[in-house]
Amino acid sequence: NYNFQTAIFLTKKTKYVFFIMLFATALSLLLNWVLVPQFNMYGAAVTQVLVSLFIAFCTYRVAQKLYPIRYEFTRIAKIFLVAIIIYLSSLLINEEHFMFNILFKILLILSYPFLLAIIGFYKREEIDKIVIIKRHILSKIKSKFNFKVRLGPHVRRIKE
Repeated sequence: NYNFQTAIFLTKKTKYVFFIMLFATALSLLLNWVLVPQFNMYGAAVTQVLVSLFIAFCTYRVAQKLYPIRYEFTRIAKIFLVAIIIYLSSLLINEEHFMFNILFKILLILSYPFLLAIIGFYKREEIDKIVIIKRHILSKIKSKFNFKVRLGPHVRRIKE
């Protein structure tokens, strides 16, 4: 929601934030009045989620009319998808060995950028930049420790 407000603040049309929040407050009161007596704390939780979605949607719509910003929602969805997969995978392991749990969860965290690559998250320019950084790091390691590090034949040559 606050990310979407950037356009509103850039154009100095902050009155829209006031009106969005005013309608959101009214919606919150109405939904709480309807849902809380029947569903207790779950009604309040559902109200909070619905009102937050309402605020985000309205803020996005107003902001895009004032100052269009192209968001890459597909890429954002991929980030969340991989994060959810890693989180759910971390719940599967329930070993009694503490160190095994820690090691497994560290490996899951380290797998994050690789899983993003598998699902096609990275753009060609980003991959090229990663390769340049990898070469730079490997050349530093090679010069510091004076041993040869071989770049695989699969690595495309890029002008630095």
